[in-house]
Amino acid sequence: MAAMAHSLPPSFQMADNAQDGPSPVTPVVEDEALSQSSTSSQRSARSGSVRGPYRSYKPPNTFARCNAVASVAGGEETYSRSLIPTGNGFAPWNVYGITSPRPAGHLQQGVSIGDVGLIDPDGDFAYMFNIFLPPDDPLQERGVPEGFEPLSLDLASSVKTKLAHFPPRTILCSKGINVVRVSEDPFEFKISTTAREGAILVLPDGASRQDLDPPTELQSYLEKHALSWYSYMYKKAPTGGSMIPNGSLYLITGCDKATSYSTVSIPSSVIIPGDKVEMEYKDKRWKRTMIANLRRRDKDEEGGKTFAVFLRGMRIGLSDHVWTRYLPYEPPEGTAYYQSLATPIVGIRSRFVRLKEKHFGKSTLNLEDRQKVPFHPSIIILQILLEECPKTDVAIVDDSIWCSIVNKTADGTLPQILSLIARAIASCDIVTIGRTATLVPKQSKEKSTGKARPSADLKERTVDAKAYKKYLAHAKKIVKLP
Repeated sequence: MAAMAHSLPPSFQMADNAQDGPSPVTPVVEDEALSQSSTSSQRSARSGSVRGPYRSYKPPNTFARCNAVASVAGGEETYSRSLIPTGNGFAPWNVYGITSPRPAGHLQQGVSIGDVGLIDPDGDFAYMFNIFLPPDDPLQERGVPEGFEPLSLDLASSVKTKLAHFPPRTILCSKGINVVRVSEDPFEFKISTTAREGAILVLPDGASRQDLDPPTELQSYLEKHALSWYSYMYKKAPTGGSMIPNGSLYLITGCDKATSYSTVSIPSSVIIPGDKVEMEYKDKRWKRTMIANLRRRDKDEEGGKTFAVFLRGMRIGLSDHVWTRYLPYEPPEGTAYYQSLATPIVGIRSRFVRLKEKHFGKSTLNLEDRQKVPFHPSIIILQILLEECPKTDVAIVDDSIWCSIVNKTADGTLPQILSLIARAIASCDIVTIGRTATLVPKQSKEKSTGKARPSADLKERTVDAKAYKKYLAHAKKIVKLP
């Protein structure tokens, strides 16, 4: 049973004397963190401030917990995590997106820039609303949050589009998968692997890329509305209110769209992970499909629909103090969780794991009474930001922070994901503006204006070795990895 939540203030507001520019690590603190429009009873509850006596004790952890596993699960968990090292963003397993209610027009155009929602347990982007559209737009038919204010922006000049970012006949694979191209026309290839898990994305007709150049006012806009958006999500989310963990809120600022695709997650439940997998692809279809989980859509069958095969955006988290005061939360024994593979998928050590599984079976933990959520690197990064800046109320992580510094020879196992997270944070400054903590690449500060924006240029990013060790230890502590 979820813990009781106090009434929700209409929105956050920037403190009157909050500084205009960023300040590293040390946040601006005000006695009143609630909107001035909050009622007097709301202000008097718990000493009238989220910075009252409840800053002196440690509230429950409201983020999803890590369940580090030794055995591969497959499906949406393996697919999305295995493609993180490609550096393209989050790869939704359920690209088609029919498990969550969406307007017909949204199903036609696919997930788009400005969409707000969350990734549901099936790997589908659960669409809520779009920040750039008015409340009466057909794509807002499910409603908008209380006090919703569309963000005015000229998208034509603010969105960068590359129509052929992925050329036709693109194949994206995780580590350990070997690809042999047989023919370009017709498009035909073979794959083989002994990796214990893997993922493949095939784009027979290529894919376009769109990315938003975030306006400088976006961060204050998100800070102001984050709490009301989470409250709205609890009412509308298909996963059920109290099962939504902190850090789920996702604002889409970039996506790669295709008219045809095929997604593959290895292994399926009918083989032992690590056994050799061989598959053939021809005429937009796979042969020997029983050895893997797969999904596909073809433009000739879908009537002009486009599908977002990679998502990039901003994940938004609230401090545990704010969350436990205004939103429902689960006690530790009922907290949502994500799974992450903690054992190697290739190499000698993976063979020992495979032999162990063959002789003693898979290691499992029964968590059926708790909500499972897909893993995303920002779940951990948000917690680190809020713990590093304990007086802030909001944390925002742009996917470009970690996408731009991935090691493309890595895999999606937990130790290598934690290394990616530590490198991403160590190559940035932790900056607070108002009551929000975020990350800014060290070289991209604009000193003349006091503003800062993420940079996707890896060549300019340097990783501080001492900071890397610090944040790696911090990330391991969060996931309870030795």
